[in-house]
Formats: sequence, C-alpha cells, structure tokens
Amino acid sequence: MGYPPGLAEPLATVNRPPTAQPRLEQLRPQLQLPSQQPVTVEAGIFVYDIGEINQVLQKYQLNTVIWLIWQDSRLAFTPDTEEKPERLIPLAKIWSPEVEVVNSSNFELPTDGDVIVEPDGTVTYIRKINLQLASELNLAHFPFDQQQLRLILESEDYSINNVVFKVSPKPSQWRQEVFLSEWKLNNITQEVTTTQLIPQTDDYSQARFKIETQRRSGFYIWRAFLPLMLIVIVAWLSLWVPLFNVPTGPFPLSIGALLTAITFNFSISSSLPRVSYLTFFDAFFLICCISIFLTLVINVYLTKRQQEQQMETKIIRRLGRRLIPTSFLVSLVIIILVFLI
Repeated sequence: MGYPPGLAEPLATVNRPPTAQPRLEQLRPQLQLPSQQPVTVEAGIFVYDIGEINQVLQKYQLNTVIWLIWQDSRLAFTPDTEEKPERLIPLAKIWSPEVEVVNSSNFELPTDGDVIVEPDGTVTYIRKINLQLASELNLAHFPFDQQQLRLILESEDYSINNVVFKVSPKPSQWRQEVFLSEWKLNNITQEVTTTQLIPQTDDYSQARFKIETQRRSGFYIWRAFLPLMLIVIVAWLSLWVPLFNVPTGPFPLSIGALLTAITFNFSISSSLPRVSYLTFFDAFFLICCISIFLTLVINVYLTKRQQEQQMETKIIRRLGRRLIPTSFLVSLVIIILVFLI
C-alpha cells in the first residue's frame, strides 16, 4: 500500500511488507487535512556548559538541553478529574520528526525515553545531550574577535512538505554558572532556514542556533603584544648606541631583538589559530619583524659609511630614530583600522 501524497517515507519503514498497515509512529499528523499542511516543530535550547573551543580543529563541546514541540491531534485525550493534565508516552510508540544535529559527529538525537503529551495533542520532547560540534570560526580579528558557535537541527527524513521548524517564542538561554576562561557569552539567537541535501531536490527546514561569544583578550595583551612591543623598542635603542665607542656596536641589540621575536612567536604558536589567512596578531607580529629588520639594515649601512662620510651618517641616524618608530605606529593604526574597525 503506497503512502499518502506529500509524505516522505521514513527510513525505518523502507522494508515494510506491502500488505502491512502503517502504524501510528509511521504516519505524520495532519495528513487528513485537505491542504496536507506540514507539521510545525518548535525548537529551542538551554545551554548547560560549553567545553573546549578548539581553534585548530574548528570544533567545540556543548552540553545542552534541546526541546522540540509539535502538535499531533491523534494523541488528544480528555483527562479524568483525578488524572494529571498531561501524559508520559514512550517516544518509540508515536510519530516524531526524526530531528538530527547536522554539524555533529554523533548527530542523532536520543529516541529512547518518554515525551510529554498534553490533552490537546501537543507533544513536548526534552533531552539533555553532550555534543561535539563543528563550527567555522572567523579569526581575522584574533585576539579581539567575536565568534558565533553554531548548532543546526534538521529533519533529514522529512522535507518542508512534511516538517517545518519555527522560532520558539521562549528565548534560548544559558545557565548562569557557565564560565569559559577565554570567552564570554553574549547572546543566543535562532533562525529558520531551508537547504537542499541533494541539488535539484526538495528543500529541508533547518533550525539554526548561534551562540554569540566574545574572546577575553587580556591573556594575549599581557603575554604576546606587550613582550613583542618591548622587543621592538629594544631594537630601536640600537640607533642611540655609538657606532664605534662600544666595541660590538649596535648589532647585538638589533640582531638579538629579531631572533628573540622569532623565538617568541614559536613559543606561543600553540596558543595561536592555524589559519591560512592573515589575522590581526599576524599583522602585528609582521610589522614588528619589519621594524626590527629595518633597524638592523640602517645599522649595517651606517657602520659601512661611518668612516667615509661622518656627517651623512649622523643625518641618516637621526632620520632613522624618527622614521622607524613613526612608520611602526602608522602601520599599527592601519592594521587596527583594517582588522578591528
């Protein structure tokens, strides 16, 4: 016996014998309506905890409660006077929208346990689950960035002809005790979109949650930006060291500063995101190295020209003392405007 028009056959019933009658859990609600309207599923989350946000793998751990609410008039009942206003029914015995978490490796929501059914047939599914989710991070502003951690729900068994999501009137929230040492939670937003699993096929409804977070930048300011800035200043000081009054001249300062900056970058590389594009920190480190290198070039040139034209050497040195720090500050303002504003 074929399925009624507009019903996407669930995967669990593909091997059903042709003579078998569809069970309640195999037929979605509202098929008896002339318009054959899709089932509307209200979705929401309550975040219990957020684990590690892995910037290298672009993944994060999420411990959350997910709730789904839909209407199934076939389950409506008249409660007795002594009966509770709702019933608990095993999920396996009724129809469900077969919702999955698209951006998770363990993407199937639990199907064991009970659901709450109210007298008018409203079904409420509530489960607390722990997920590892993939979420693309935009790290161009690192470490002054804000990220949107995504959670995407979808019914892969039913197209929008059968199941559509809607934004829950109850705002998704998080537990007040949620704390991340490097991140601050700002907001949770939700939107409903459509997608195609296979091109040129039916659209599928998706409920997309965005957990908006902001990085706490204090660690990088004190452990990265400030030490690099001091290393650059040490290199600039070589322009004030007399060329021949000191046996070694200004070279140890500038060369040592360059090597120190490179070594320092390797030492903190495990804390930096590995992305193919330039981040704000990458640009800052780059102008630090360029400034130190230019200081070294000026010192080499002045040492060579000292005995030939002493007056010209003094003029170039004065210019270097002014131009190199000025060019560094101008470059710093430019990358701030490009990356952060």
